[in-house]
Amino acid sequence: MTFKVEKRADFGTSELWMTRIGCSLPTLYDNLRMDEFARNEMGNSFRPILDELQKAFQALRELENNLAAKDIATIEIELKLDSVYSHLWRAYKDRLPTFTKTLGYNIGFMFQKDDVFEKGGTSFQSDHSMVNPLLIEFVRKSRIAWQNDLGDFRNMNLDHKDVSKLKPQFLNQRFAEAMFECVWQAIELIIVLLLQPKI
Repeated sequence: MTFKVEKRADFGTSELWMTRIGCSLPTLYDNLRMDEFARNEMGNSFRPILDELQKAFQALRELENNLAAKDIATIEIELKLDSVYSHLWRAYKDRLPTFTKTLGYNIGFMFQKDDVFEKGGTSFQSDHSMVNPLLIEFVRKSRIAWQNDLGDFRNMNLDHKDVSKLKPQFLNQRFAEAMFECVWQAIELIIVLLLQPKI
């Protein structure tokens, strides 16, 4: 078997998020007692989370470089920001629940309307009493602070609506950078809290 080595990105573990998501989390779940099939399944479902975060980070870097050149059309800025938010939402809402299912947890309730979230959170805590209750409280606060807004922004884009009417701060580079921080840190904390009872 031959392998082809190719450059994946211009960043690595010098970025804090890459160290913690790309190195520390896999080290944690690799130390769980499980058979080789389960380990491979876990790794295969974790890689897409990292992939989406890498794409979001790359879009942020490209936006920063374009803005520094001071010769960028507004539509290009909007396209880069859309790329950032799309990749972040996919990492958090689509890829994270797929990974947590390999740990035996269904976290789909996190993305439902408030009443369904509350019922789901109560049921989740009852079914998984060894999981730190901080998880539900953290997600509850995240929903208010940023998660629901990011989801609304993404859904409006999918429906081809005018996203500028939703939240003007979404069209700001610094806000996108802050959203990136929120998402990767939430992914990290959720996974750590779900892994904790299994270690």
